[in-house]
Amino acid sequence: MGTVTDKQRHEPESYTGRVKYTDSMAEHYLKKSEGRRGRENATLIQILDRFEVRGPLLDAPCGVGRVGALLDGSGIRYFGADFSVPMLLKARERLGQRDLSHKLLRCDLEHASFGSRVFDTTLSLRFLHHLPTQTRSRVLRELARITDRLLIVTFFHPFALHYLERSFLGIARKMVGGEPSNRYSNTTGWLAKQMNPEGLKLVAVYGTGFLRETRYAVFERI
Repeated sequence: MGTVTDKQRHEPESYTGRVKYTDSMAEHYLKKSEGRRGRENATLIQILDRFEVRGPLLDAPCGVGRVGALLDGSGIRYFGADFSVPMLLKARERLGQRDLSHKLLRCDLEHASFGSRVFDTTLSLRFLHHLPTQTRSRVLRELARITDRLLIVTFFHPFALHYLERSFLGIARKMVGGEPSNRYSNTTGWLAKQMNPEGLKLVAVYGTGFLRETRYAVFERI
């Protein structure tokens, strides 16, 4: 068995969420997918109000600028970061004419190109469930490093009915030769275990609807 080199240890893993956001996917998200995020948007606004978020705020990955559009007129200084160039181009097109102080940047969240604790609040929405466990841990540590006060993430809970249904369908597809599921779940306990050594404490968890898999976890620096 060969020895794992330092270079290999730090190279990004290959996973679907890293490579799938092409021009066609960016267009799909802009036109179709985001229309289903009403409950998640309402929950996010509730969280930002409760914790009096004023910025600077990093939205990573920002996708096609859904959160930026949601914050239009809020006075929050918004930074959006994404690894996908097509997603960033759609976000720039979307946010360019809005009353929002914003900046869009290309960034690999496995090795974020920001200084430590430079953002009051960091959001990472609809991202963790795409990441294999080791990558997820590494990204969470990077998000914690660049966050000064609040880290807000969404995750798929493994015991939610919607996730169990998705998992069952994924197993059924695999049994007939289809692609296995590339969506990953975790519990709040697992998240807290990752964040406590980074100086962040889990202070709130929000659902997004009855039995829905997507939940928000809010961490605050101790």
